Amino acid sequence: YGRALAYRDKKIKEVSNLADFKKEIEAGNFVLAYWSEEKETEAKIKEETGAVVSCIPLEQDCPEGQCVYSGKPAKRKALFAKSY
Repeated sequence: YGRALAYRDKKIKEVSNLADFKKEIEAGNFVLAYWSEEKETEAKIKEETGAVVSCIPLEQDCPEGQCVYSGKPAKRKALFAKSY
């Protein structure tokens, strides 16, 4: 169990812009980024990168930010991963 957690934590990359998002997804990582929670934005991210929202962590100690894709206000971060 400990090895699995360590592997997961190593693979999560936090990003703040779309270029880094795409780079980390292509590298096979999970990406933690602000998301506006709009279905249209999620669909565009999936179309461009193959990544989808895996989960929205319940406990987040971060201020509001800007959606990594649209730049719109985002209240929390989501964890994205490529779907196969």
